[in-house]
Amino acid sequence: MKCLSRMTILFVFIGLPLISGASPAEEDFKYDQYIGKLDKLNYLPVLLPLILNNRDVIELTDQQVQALQDWRVKNRDKVISDMNEIVRQRAQILQVALEQDVTSDEITQLQNDIFATQRRVLDYKLSCRDLVFETFNEKNWEGFMFVLAESNTNIALVE
Repeated sequence: MKCLSRMTILFVFIGLPLISGASPAEEDFKYDQYIGKLDKLNYLPVLLPLILNNRDVIELTDQQVQALQDWRVKNRDKVISDMNEIVRQRAQILQVALEQDVTSDEITQLQNDIFATQRRVLDYKLSCRDLVFETFNEKNWEGFMFVLAESNTNIALVE
């Protein structure tokens, strides 16, 4: 039993940094630095930074940029908080998975909590996606497709 507890503790200290992309000493998780790793926690890509960083190529107007930046200001902290919560929840489920006093129902509930948090992140991303669809014109889409083709973003481009 003692050996199992030690293995669990060792796994948490080794596994948590691998999951979160941060060292255990880092208390302030830096979303921007780990966006690629966190993006694997959900299924829609994070495109807003790519769009705003390439606004000249995409030929966004000042009004379009402002609308996208307003969305980011309104939602960024909530998205970051939820993505950090997913990392915390995943570390928690890994920690308790081998504890004998934790029931299967409790682990199932932890997994359901992760699903609920992932759903909130998905809802934010869909909201951003809707804004992009409302904001972009045909010329913007042409520039955006060029940016996607030049980036390392793995998005299927269907014509």
